Amino acid sequence: MNTSHQKLFTYTKLLFALSLLAWLPAANGGAITKTSTQAKVKHPQTDRELGFDNTVFEHRAKPDEEVLHASFVMTNNTEQPVKITGLDTSCTCLDVRSDKKILAPGAKAKIEADFSLSKLAGTSEQFVYVKTDHPDFKELRLSVRVSIEPLFEIEPKMLSWTVGETPEEKAIKFKVLGKRGVNIVSMTSSKGTVSVDKKVIKEGRESELILKPKSTASTTLGMIRIITDSKIAKHRTQLVYFTVK
Repeated sequence: MNTSHQKLFTYTKLLFALSLLAWLPAANGGAITKTSTQAKVKHPQTDRELGFDNTVFEHRAKPDEEVLHASFVMTNNTEQPVKITGLDTSCTCLDVRSDKKILAPGAKAKIEADFSLSKLAGTSEQFVYVKTDHPDFKELRLSVRVSIEPLFEIEPKMLSWTVGETPEEKAIKFKVLGKRGVNIVSMTSSKGTVSVDKKVIKEGRESELILKPKSTASTTLGMIRIITDSKIAKHRTQLVYFTVK
C-alpha cells in the first residue's frame, strides 16, 4: 500500500469513528438530547388600571318605586394617585356622587347614583361617566339598567286595518296586574274617524277597548289616550295606537 492510499484509509476510519460516536449513549446512560434555547418571556402586568367591582348595575323595579339607588366601587390599581376630576350622566334623571376625589394607589372610592323613576315605565338604560386625571383613563363609563314591572297588560298595543277592508270592530284587552284594582276613567281618540268604546269584563281588573273606523278608504294613523284612576301618577295615562294602511 503506497503512502497516498494509507492516508486515505486512515481518514476514512476517522470519519467512521466520529459517525459512530454520534449514535452512542450519553455518559449518564440516556439518549443524547437537545438543550432548549427557548427564552422565558415575562409578560407585562395587565392589572394596572382603574377597576370596578361591576360596570353594569341592573334592577327590576316595582311599579310604584320612585328612586333606584345604584352603587359602584372603583379601585385604583395603578402605581400613582388618581384624581376624579368630574362625574357626568346621560340623563337629568340621574344624580351621581363619589365619597372620594383622590385615590392613592390601592385605594377605593364608592360612586353612587340615584335614578329617578317617577316618570319612567318599561325598560331604561342610562350612563354614568367618571372622569379622571390619569392619562390612560380619562373617562370611564358605567351603566344603570332598570326594568319597571308593568302595572297593566295591554294587548295588542296597536290595531291595524288594511285599506279597503270591511271597517269592522276590533278589540284591545286591558288587564290590571297589580293587587289593587284600577278603573278606566276615560278614553279619547286622536282621530274622529275611529271611535272607541269600553266593555268591562271584570270591574277594576279587566276591560276591552272596542275600536271601529268609520271608513278604511284611506290610510290613517292615530292613538287612543286612556286615563285611569291609578294611585301611581306615572301609570295613570296609557296610550294605544291604530292604523289603516
